[in-house]
Amino acid sequence: GVPPLVQIPSRRVFSVKKGRDELERLKWLTFSPSSIDTYLECPYRFYLEYIKGIGQDEANLYAVIDEFDAATIGELIHKVLHRLYSPFLGKELLITDSLKLELEAVSRQCFQEAFGPMEGWSGAVRLLFDVIRFRLGQLLEMEKDCAQGNKILALEIEIHSRIRLFNGNEVGLKGRIDRLEQDEKGRFWVIDYKTGNTPIIPKDYSEKIVESLRSLQVPIYLFLAMEYLKGQLNATPSWTTLNGAIYALKGIKRGGRATDVKKTLFNDPSKIQKTMEGLFLPRLKAVLQEILDPEVEFSSNPVSEESCIYCPYAGLGCR
Repeated sequence: GVPPLVQIPSRRVFSVKKGRDELERLKWLTFSPSSIDTYLECPYRFYLEYIKGIGQDEANLYAVIDEFDAATIGELIHKVLHRLYSPFLGKELLITDSLKLELEAVSRQCFQEAFGPMEGWSGAVRLLFDVIRFRLGQLLEMEKDCAQGNKILALEIEIHSRIRLFNGNEVGLKGRIDRLEQDEKGRFWVIDYKTGNTPIIPKDYSEKIVESLRSLQVPIYLFLAMEYLKGQLNATPSWTTLNGAIYALKGIKRGGRATDVKKTLFNDPSKIQKTMEGLFLPRLKAVLQEILDPEVEFSSNPVSEESCIYCPYAGLGCR
């Protein structure tokens, strides 16, 4: 048979065969970028989370660092940015001093909804408030260089679509895009806020590099954005006018440059179509087809020992 795309290491492996129940669940599953990245990280973890439906909280899986987990911090930052930029929906983004003052008010409002009145905040909450307010204040300064005047087309939108695999079958894809905008040159941008670790974006792409990537999130967002622009906004995008960027919010520092935060997926627009149609989409289709293949088991396949150490499902018998 065809060897699996996700290679299994030589050490002891825990595997689950795809029986009738698993195949039935896969039949109706709509794949998100997170689910596909989870499979690339470890097929067995994908099985536990998306086939068995074992939630992380249910399995006592969240390791809270200090007083806050990464999900709480990420949710707060996304909520602040969504509310801050909502007045610009369908308009040009203008970074002004008044917007910086609005950042203070919106941040306080979001924190009070999460933690109650300000006078009752603990020292840890106050410190988190100051850190997030500082980072987003620095983000606004950097946005002057890379987004000032861009038209905000959509915020926090969930897009559903379908993709045809090599064997002719179609599967559902879905994804939530943080921000979709159009710059002054008519180019469309998919913006993905990252509050945790940011995946490394290669300067150029080859088949070997794409096959080694453990995240297809941004390329999937580009595919979904293309469908959304054509179907919902009646736009006429092409692969040369659609690009993606990760905003690495964790690494924001005072006096930093926009390029320190905005990590562009494609530095050469002339290569976008070739890379998407010749590398990323075939890779995505191959991974999805492997997930659905009855002959390929869900095997524990951590990328590294560190992946196992911090895996929320480590206590469920796979090691």
